Amino acid sequence: CLSRGLGDVYKRQVITPREWLSGVISSLVKGFLERVILTPPERQPNPKEPEPSMIQPPSVLIKQIYVYLSVVRSIENYVDLDVNKIINSQLLNEVYSNIPIGGKLDWIQEKTETHSSFIVHITNWYTTLVTKKFQELDIVYSPLRKGFVGKLRSTLLRTELWCDLAELKKLCSLVGIHGAKLIDKEMLKYISANLASMRDLLKTMKPTLEEMSRTYHDEAKFVPLLRQLRGPDVDTLMLRSISIGNALYFRKLLFEALGDVTEEEIPIIKTLINSTFEQYSRNTFMAYDFVPMDSLAHDVGIDVQIADQELKTVLIPFAQADSKIWNLLAIFYAASFAISSKWKEAVYRPVVEAEENNSHVLAKTISDLILCFNALITESEDESEIKQVLLTFVEMSSVILLRMFRPKEKGIPKDLSSVVIFMDLFIQQCPLLSREEMETMLPYAFLRSMWRDLYSRRIPQKEKTDLPETEEVF
Repeated sequence: CLSRGLGDVYKRQVITPREWLSGVISSLVKGFLERVILTPPERQPNPKEPEPSMIQPPSVLIKQIYVYLSVVRSIENYVDLDVNKIINSQLLNEVYSNIPIGGKLDWIQEKTETHSSFIVHITNWYTTLVTKKFQELDIVYSPLRKGFVGKLRSTLLRTELWCDLAELKKLCSLVGIHGAKLIDKEMLKYISANLASMRDLLKTMKPTLEEMSRTYHDEAKFVPLLRQLRGPDVDTLMLRSISIGNALYFRKLLFEALGDVTEEEIPIIKTLINSTFEQYSRNTFMAYDFVPMDSLAHDVGIDVQIADQELKTVLIPFAQADSKIWNLLAIFYAASFAISSKWKEAVYRPVVEAEENNSHVLAKTISDLILCFNALITESEDESEIKQVLLTFVEMSSVILLRMFRPKEKGIPKDLSSVVIFMDLFIQQCPLLSREEMETMLPYAFLRSMWRDLYSRRIPQKEKTDLPETEEVF
């Protein structure tokens, strides 16, 4: 019966050993995945207060799964059964959801259906990391290390075990495109929740910001407006923006890892998709005919830059309801250099290429939000209009920052060089701007002197005792 796939009839019941054994193997794989996914309390960094949702690091998890599956595959030595096919089918069931690959973007607003607790555990843990742990444990994004790392020695949770590029590659090789999109959906929901809070705060600042946009060159009129804007709402907005920046950089890392995996596993398909994607200019304004191709390119890990249609889809309800509010984002972020405590406390650490308070992630927040909102708001579908808004931010920021270098200026950041170099980080991040366009506002020779100052410093011996060991970051 096993060899021919037939069944025997016994007391009016059909006995099918082949199907029964296939079901047993599927149950074994499913049961093992459910047991191995979570980290046991005794193996967690803080056994006294264990995290109930903590999964094992992807590299550890995938190694254990491979060892177990190699044992299960040995069944083929005794029966004529395609065990590998059964295993692959079960693994797909464990990560599958109703989110489509490519095509329309309706799935972002629809309810997601999954059939396995395995992928739910993974999604919940990464959502917890980005939405809660990053803020609670002072986690920063390090472009140098391509991951999120803890800056304090006392940090028990080493987020780089789950959130650096190498670990995310292991994760993507395990959960595939379906799993990556499920995690991405949670990141987009988190961005949407933060934008809702930002919208309410921006509405209260609207008259002041509108006046600022007309008077920032006139210091006598501009300084009183800054005093009106000062308050806890400014730092709340900045914290929300940093949270959005964390989510955006995590998405970038996740799909970069997915791109590396698809390059290894399906190189011909990825090359074909990339070639098709490159046949037309970037779809900044969400032209309907090109959206499915943009989505498919994003799903295989191609860097779509300003054609991130999933992010724009999340922003559409905000842009349609309050377009004038989001036009003021560039003004607020420029004014924040003079009034936000986040900039006053910013200290750049070359060892990780990051600000200690994670304010450098605002480069991506500001670039992506201004670009995407203006792509949705503008009626002319002309990139030069978006570019002009970005240049307004650069110009206003440059004016405010250069004023801080005057003798006896009050309220300047404790490390002005760390704040000024943010403009260079912003230009590097923004796909529509270049250093040549910033040259007339903030000369690169000036920025280079700031970089030189930061990289030529030596950490005092007193500070060194408070820094983590070699494997940590600060």
